[in-house]
Formats: sequence, C-alpha cells, structure tokens
Amino acid sequence: MKLNGIKWFRFCVIALSSVSVLIGCTSAEDRRTASGNYDYLNVMPSRGLAIPEGLNAPATNEEYAIDDLESASAAYGRELDIRAPAQVLPLVEGSNVKNSGGGKVSIDFSLEEDGGSVRDEVWRVLWEYFYEKGIRARFWDKDGGVLITEWFHSDVKLSDENTLFDTLTFSEKEIHIRQRYLFSLDVNERGDKATLTALLLGHEETLNNRKVGDTLSNIDKRRYTVSLLNGAIGHYEFKKRVLAHEQEQQKFKPITLAVGKDASGLPAFIASAGFERTWARLALVISDLGFTIEDRNKSLGTYYVRYLGSQTLWQSIWGDGIEIDIPKEQYQILLGDLGNSTSITLLSIENRPVGEERLAEIYDALKDAMERGVINQ
Repeated sequence: MKLNGIKWFRFCVIALSSVSVLIGCTSAEDRRTASGNYDYLNVMPSRGLAIPEGLNAPATNEEYAIDDLESASAAYGRELDIRAPAQVLPLVEGSNVKNSGGGKVSIDFSLEEDGGSVRDEVWRVLWEYFYEKGIRARFWDKDGGVLITEWFHSDVKLSDENTLFDTLTFSEKEIHIRQRYLFSLDVNERGDKATLTALLLGHEETLNNRKVGDTLSNIDKRRYTVSLLNGAIGHYEFKKRVLAHEQEQQKFKPITLAVGKDASGLPAFIASAGFERTWARLALVISDLGFTIEDRNKSLGTYYVRYLGSQTLWQSIWGDGIEIDIPKEQYQILLGDLGNSTSITLLSIENRPVGEERLAEIYDALKDAMERGVINQ
C-alpha cells in the first residue's frame, strides 16, 4: 500500500521524533558503563570451607584462583569502564609500541638509514606538532631528553566519543580542558634508536565555566596521553610521506651539465645537483644513451654498465637519436660528491680513464638526457 503525501509526512515526523528520543537517551556515561543491574555487588562473599578439628584440609588446585579484589583496587559496577583500550599507533616505519605502566605511554623509533640523529629528528617533529597546536614548552633540555609543556587548552564536547549521536543532540554543554605533559626521550649509545615516553602531569576541567574536577582515572589518563602522542606520530608520518614524494619528484627535474674536472683532476662532467639527485636521475636516463646497468655500488658512487648502442626503437622510428661513437663494451660511470654539484666520470672496466675524446662523444647525448624535462620510458 502506498502512502499519500500527508501520511508520508506524518510518518517521517513520527520516525524522526523516535530517533530523537533514542539519541537523547544515549550519553557518554552510557557508552562507557556496562548495562544491566548491579545486584551482584551486594552479594555477600561465601565463607571458606570449615574443617572440623582433627581432620586435614582437602587438596586444592590454585590454577583458577581469582586474585583478591580488595588488593587489586578493581573498579565495580558503574565505575567499570567497558570501552576498548586506547592504543598507540606505530604509523612511522621503524617504530613500534613499547609496554609501559604507571600512566606512561611509550613508543620506540629507529632510523631507517645510516646518518643523522634520531634525537634531533624526534624532537624536531614533536616540536613542529606542538607549534601547530599552539602548545609551548615550560622546560626543554634537548640533550638531557626532557620536555615539559606549558598548560594548554583543548575544548571538546560533553561526550568524549565524538559520535554522530552527540552531534544530533545539539547540546550546549562544553567541557574546557587544560593539560600539561612531560615527554622524555631515551636514546641508545649509537644514536640510531630512541624511546619517546609521554606522561600527563596535570589536568583541569571546567563545565560551562564552572570547575568540575582535576582528577582522572588511570584509563582516562592513558586515553588523553595516547591521543596526544598519536597526533604527534600522525604528524611525523604525514611529513615523511610528503618528503618522500618531494624526493621522488626530484628525480624527474632537469639537471644541467657542464664540462669540468672531478676531485682527482680527471676530465669529467659536472652536474648542477647534489649526489643523491644526480645518482637517481642518472639511473633513469642512462638507458636512453644506449647503456644497460649490470651492477651498481652507491657507497662507491659507481654504475657498472655496458654500451649496446644509443638508438632505441622509438628513436629509430622518429630519427631523433644521437649516435655515440664509442666501442660497445663494459664501462664504469663514477659519481663524485662535490657538495652542491656532482662530477660524472667515465672509466674503462679496468678502472682507467677513457680520455677527453671519448667523453666528448657522449657529452651531447648525456647533457640532453639530464636536462630533458620528460624522460623516455
């Protein structure tokens, strides 16, 4: 049976009203508290087994014994938080979560490549994140591995779950939160691994400009601390992806080439870019010159290549290839780090210079390939 316009309108109003009632009954307290009754809290503990005088107690198995709840300081009933525990997210490659206690939250970092300082890297990223969030330092001993923040504000809705239902209640109530944290950074002797630990030092809450408390449960302390630490880790991971993208794009940017000499005084080509960019760019264009890479050693700055002829299939069709007049044999292409520039030297497989005449034969082709905006694939 189809509903006419008026009936459909009435049906929608009733349905939305029902949803509003259901939403209004859902609070942050309900979502963190177990449902049902708590009559079990009033049950008297059972008495132990009474052994008559003159008899021995029977043997018992303690494998399934329950710890003394009084000594465990456990939460009961409505005080029991049933939400899933907050987890640190090791988003950055080379990081992993470290078990910690006493309100502390820790994560390990390690450098993916040799060089640099993990101490400088972690402090730099953490401080960048704090600066973007308006968090300032009260005390910072970079070498000693200690950073204490000033008090900073974080305004959140009454529900800390921030779900769709909270948005639909149109609540005017807001909790204003002030917090301060201690961060410690422990670096190993080699300087390539570090543990960053966060600890909530202070917490203040006001509800509608009225102070409502400054103490938190251990679970909530961990939630706030994990949230802040995950924000910094997410910032770190985002920055690394941006940097990796920029470095990848650098491979495709032209590099100008000139004739000069390497650090040993041998005739060479001088590329107008540092070693890393020149090394990556050369790997992309070298096949356009008719060379094939048989091996490479980046630590020595050497490509081991074989010359097969510079005419590719595409070049032979369109006739735009530059023929290089050198013997078709094995060579070494040696790159030298000159700081802001890089030398490129052609050597024989026996490690002998090939001479200026042979370098001149490949100069035009190499210059064109290195300075070209688009690389033939």
